[in-house]
Amino acid sequence: MSKAKINKLRLYCYADETGPDTKGEFFLVSVVALEGELREAAEASLERIETRTKKYNRKWGGTKHDIRIDYLRDILQVKKLRGSLFYATYRGQTNYIPLIAQTIIRVILLKAYGNYQATIIIDGINEAEQKLVSRLLKESHIRYKNVRGPKDESTALLRLADAMAGFLRDYHERKHYTDKLYRAFRRQEFLREMK
Repeated sequence: MSKAKINKLRLYCYADETGPDTKGEFFLVSVVALEGELREAAEASLERIETRTKKYNRKWGGTKHDIRIDYLRDILQVKKLRGSLFYATYRGQTNYIPLIAQTIIRVILLKAYGNYQATIIIDGINEAEQKLVSRLLKESHIRYKNVRGPKDESTALLRLADAMAGFLRDYHERKHYTDKLYRAFRRQEFLREMK
């Protein structure tokens, strides 16, 4: 095996969004970005949290309030996720797929260094949208392996991206349960807003 392959950083980005229902008034993209060696351990921790809190593989919108709070509190105990949660909000724009790509590009430029390759997993995008994201990544000189669009939050990390998108939308809508949790995610450096 060549030295270049041994030293290559493998970055995995899981993305989800919320807000198309507002027709451009509010759009939020959530990205979970992890290096390869942390990904499997983080996913195993998330699966245990989903079982313990009884969230299982439900989407955020279908998760009961008390389960949401337990799930988020438990996420703050997974130190492997520190510095891996990102989001960006947009207003007055409806070009959703380019906004998703733009957010992912900004996260990769922040997280990647040296010899890297990114794998991009975006919830539910179709083949044409995957091609558009691929083109935008190329135009930004992002080195990536592939862009995938699985449905139904097929992994615990994609479900985390869904949960963070829902939680952050709730925060922006000033839902009462979100303020302390949002501050904890920011203070403990789990979450970063991409501006």
